[in-house]
Amino acid sequence: MVRNASQDQNGERCSQDRRNNPCRPAPKAPETKDCECPPIAGVPSQPRKPPERPRPRPENCCDEILRILRDREDLPPPHKPKAPPGRKAGRLCETLGIKDRILPVLEMLWERQNQGQPGRNDFEQKAMAVFAQLDQEQREALQAGFDGYRQIRRRGRNDCLFDDCLVDAANSDGKGVEGSWFLEEFLGEGLVLAAKKMFPNSEGKMGPGQIRLWDNISVKGPNGSSATVYVGPWPWLTSVVTNEPDQEFGSARSFRPVPGQTHQWLNEQYDVECAFVPSTGGAINASCSRKTPPPPPPPAPGEFGGFNPKSCKGGLDYIVGGECLKIPMLMPGASFRLRGFNWITETVKAHFSSVDDPGLKFVVEANVWGDVLTPAKDADGHSIVDERVFDGIDVSLPDRDPRNVTNKLPPGLYSVRIEVANITNAIFDGNTAASLFSNELLIELGPDPNRKYQFWSTGGRCNRETPGWGDDEIWWDAFTGHIVVTDVAVGLGEPTPVELRPLERRSFPRGPWEDMDSGDVVNSRFDIFGPKAFERGGVVAIALVGFEVDSESAARKQLKTFGEAYWQALKDILGIALAGEGLVGALANLAKVTLSQALVAMAIVAAIVLIALVFWSMWAPADMIALDLIALDTASSWAKTDAKLPIPGPSVRTYQGDHEVLVTVTEIPTQSPNVKAGDQAKPWTQTNRYDTPEDGEDSSYELYFTLART
Repeated sequence: MVRNASQDQNGERCSQDRRNNPCRPAPKAPETKDCECPPIAGVPSQPRKPPERPRPRPENCCDEILRILRDREDLPPPHKPKAPPGRKAGRLCETLGIKDRILPVLEMLWERQNQGQPGRNDFEQKAMAVFAQLDQEQREALQAGFDGYRQIRRRGRNDCLFDDCLVDAANSDGKGVEGSWFLEEFLGEGLVLAAKKMFPNSEGKMGPGQIRLWDNISVKGPNGSSATVYVGPWPWLTSVVTNEPDQEFGSARSFRPVPGQTHQWLNEQYDVECAFVPSTGGAINASCSRKTPPPPPPPAPGEFGGFNPKSCKGGLDYIVGGECLKIPMLMPGASFRLRGFNWITETVKAHFSSVDDPGLKFVVEANVWGDVLTPAKDADGHSIVDERVFDGIDVSLPDRDPRNVTNKLPPGLYSVRIEVANITNAIFDGNTAASLFSNELLIELGPDPNRKYQFWSTGGRCNRETPGWGDDEIWWDAFTGHIVVTDVAVGLGEPTPVELRPLERRSFPRGPWEDMDSGDVVNSRFDIFGPKAFERGGVVAIALVGFEVDSESAARKQLKTFGEAYWQALKDILGIALAGEGLVGALANLAKVTLSQALVAMAIVAAIVLIALVFWSMWAPADMIALDLIALDTASSWAKTDAKLPIPGPSVRTYQGDHEVLVTVTEIPTQSPNVKAGDQAKPWTQTNRYDTPEDGEDSSYELYFTLART
């Protein structure tokens, strides 16, 4: 886990010598105020049946004329029209719902460097030196971007995209922008997008869930003859949520269905067992079926036969319809989420206990991302206390035994339950306890985090090209961030040292994606990550963005140079800010307690792409056709490539503001090739479809991905 500094560190960080971030209220001792960034949506839905591939846009008479002209060899190649900067920026206002504070700072530092003005503090001096080191071609490309930005700002348009609070504060006292300010706002902007993907009902904001009153019964007396009902905000744990793909695992009791309905169990929520059978072609095929409890042992003379409660790994609570439910496999140091309801405080505690070793217990405190979209009551005035609610936390497991940190956390089954402070003074069984506890669920700790994996794209498809004369020319870029745990915390609850490995930008080969028409397929391998291990507590976050660019050679060259210059400058300036402040210090103003490695890694790459989208919209002859965030770690990658596990159904998520959709992502796991002999593993394959709305770019593209153990 990435945890805030201790009280001593906070005291040093917030000392009188440190200038407080002007964009955020002064911290209240001993806590800091939560991030107040506006929401950006990335809302996943429940898995559903495989969606139909979008049909190409039907041709009308104008399209037929354009097609005939396009096929004329005596005419120059056509160029598709690009949306004007004002329109693109306006659309980002409607769909992102965020005010960027980073681009105004970059523009101010760029202008000071151009005018020969010195940096006003160490951060400004080093950041301006980054700009000075760019070559002439890169400077010209960045200058075009900043000219477009200034032109849009001078017109007073799209101010909903920007907030000048850092620039205003830097100029008002003449002391410049602090690196800590830059880093906090950078992470804060990315955190909003990352949280919207991971906690779909939170609107990207940390904060308590709503109070939902329901019944809790105390049963006493002979054979339960006396029962008393107590009404209160009793906390509930619905499921364990794993990353990529988002899958939920719980017990027969934890998924509380909507009144009048039943919970819809998914295939991947059942435990399975497989037999490996050689095929005639020499491959090994897996034949899998759901695990079922074996018959109970014969009863003793004079006794009735019964059910065998130990037949499924989780006991009676993990049996549905005579079949065993799956207990999610996680790794020591892994990041994952828990969801439920009535997590009504800003932080809650997750209590873990080994099933096999009762003396092995540990507690993780985590920020709550409360459900602000599901109302507390339905139309009839009844409290909504079922699986519709998504109060969530993100958790990072330790990788060491808390009783002796020189030993690794032992594998096996662990129970988990949630503790919430009793802030409403709820009474149960005549007592007002200081804390309220939820039901329990199970997790299982498993394999080696040093196993290597590789993640790559095998190509893609154009389902529907963007409107207009000419073919599409698509540029895909992948930004990756890798966070690993570097040491062991001194004591339980202390900060865990982490390291952000060098950020990478990888551009897909441009050639295979030129001249794209509806129905065209690309077969071109492109490696995105690996072969590498995720390492101890490691998470790799990937931000993908796709643009349809101007095919004119001069415009393409300028776009290429701009992209390289922007990436190099932002990466170096971010590195300067990290060196001065560090991740732990910057997160102190964004979160009360723990942020997992997965959430932090995703926030970093999300911020890079968000700022790039805003910058490109100011001037560039390129229209966005895809946006996505992906997180990989040992636990999710092991599960995906396990030949014994069934393929989950498709899922849908959208990136949007309050009303307008920027892009819809449909993630479709597909049938993998035959398993490999010996290791009982299979490559994982999936198709990600990116659809932009009709009032946007009106396009549909697919990328094909593969993940494999190496």
